[in-house]
Amino acid sequence: MGHATRSDCKQATGSGGFTLIELLIVVAIIGIISAMAIPALQTAMEKSRQRTSMANMRALGMQLQIYQNDETLYPSGSLDINGMVLALASLSRVSLPTRDAWLHEFDYQSDGLNNYSVESFGRDGVPGANITPVQANNFDLDIVLSNGQFIAAVN
Repeated sequence: MGHATRSDCKQATGSGGFTLIELLIVVAIIGIISAMAIPALQTAMEKSRQRTSMANMRALGMQLQIYQNDETLYPSGSLDINGMVLALASLSRVSLPTRDAWLHEFDYQSDGLNNYSVESFGRDGVPGANITPVQANNFDLDIVLSNGQFIAAVN
């Protein structure tokens, strides 16, 4: 059982940690990676909301087609989305969406005969320019399903 030498004590106390500079470098690297990843994640989330809204609009369109096949016309254009979904409820076994993935109510229009449209006003919830394939990542633009087809505005 010997005594600890001075070099043994120095080695035991000085080798167990990170310096402040090393910690700052790691934090800076994490910050840079986060700054690059967060915008990509936000875009992916918005694209997911857009696709979810389109899927919900397709479901409404299919139910409208079933209604039109049975009744020979579409629900009245004087109905809002809730009234239209209520009119479809007798034919549908599933609950139909009334809101897009941004939680804005869909807009329903119909001539009451042979034409209808279901519209999502996009992320901003404000009626405006319709989405085009070139502007697919502008999530404030409107999505329109008309007579079973998604349409794009011509600018």
